Amino acid sequence: MAMYGQDTTAPPKLDLFAPVVPEGRWHLSFKILTETRGHSSTREIIGEMMPQLEDADGNFVEQFQSTGFDARLGDP
Repeated sequence: MAMYGQDTTAPPKLDLFAPVVPEGRWHLSFKILTETRGHSSTREIIGEMMPQLEDADGNFVEQFQSTGFDARLGDP
């Protein structure tokens, strides 16, 4: 985890569920996770964990919502 001094600004926190790609490009698992009422606990847990993550390459959210969903959760 990076440390930020008083004269630096921390990067913005990640919100994985704020759409950054068109719904037509959503990964099926992201769509189910986002739209299914039964997955609300999972969304809450992910929402609590992810703001602390640093997005080193700037495309984590885009990939989580589309082609990289499995890779971003660590699935083989």
